[in-house]
Amino acid sequence: IPVSMCSKDCQPGQRKKPVGIHPCCFECIDCLPGTFLNRTI
Repeated sequence: IPVSMCSKDCQPGQRKKPVGIHPCCFECIDCLPGTFLNRTI
């Protein structure tokens, strides 16, 4: 089954910045120094 995806996952130390109107489309930008991503796995 083909998978449609606008963007690949970001690398550690980066966060997603939305691009356009689709929630799957984003660009990865570096997190600010001294910050971290609080995410439940």
